[in-house]
Amino acid sequence: MATIGDLDHSPADAPWRRNENDTTASWKAFKHYLLAGPTRSLVATSVAMGHNNPRTVKGWSSKKKWVARTESYDVWLLERGERDKVQAEEIAEYGKDLQRIYTDTMKASQVLLKLTIHQLAKMQEKIQANKDGGPDVSLGELTKAITTALRAIDTSSSARGTLLGVDAIQDLLKAQ
Repeated sequence: MATIGDLDHSPADAPWRRNENDTTASWKAFKHYLLAGPTRSLVATSVAMGHNNPRTVKGWSSKKKWVARTESYDVWLLERGERDKVQAEEIAEYGKDLQRIYTDTMKASQVLLKLTIHQLAKMQEKIQANKDGGPDVSLGELTKAITTALRAIDTSSSARGTLLGVDAIQDLLKAQ
């Protein structure tokens, strides 16, 4: 059922809006009739307005083209409802797209983090081997591993909408 708010938010030049031909009494009766929706009745409007005889309301209806005005209003409500429905569907689809992006981003950050853990494990082996005279770990290798870890963590935290501080990053790395 339509509401007075629908009238207030309708186009200013719409035929169902109050115009110079509407008296205060006829406008009040027309609003009642208009907002009654599918149950519109001139007799019911007459009774609601306190008229014992529906002739006055029937006269206003005829003279002020209530049927044509209400038909225009009904069409406008239907069109607006369809637009609202389409917008709701578009918003729902956008939400699904965001969820897919979030899921893909989280998967990518997990892969990056696993790669980093693997790189760090190899470096740890090199460092251990270096104690026994094995090859050194280069600063470039260490920088690459740390950069990859930070990208993975940044990607993951951005996808979750959270910002991780240094303490949280260290905790995350320790947990891995």
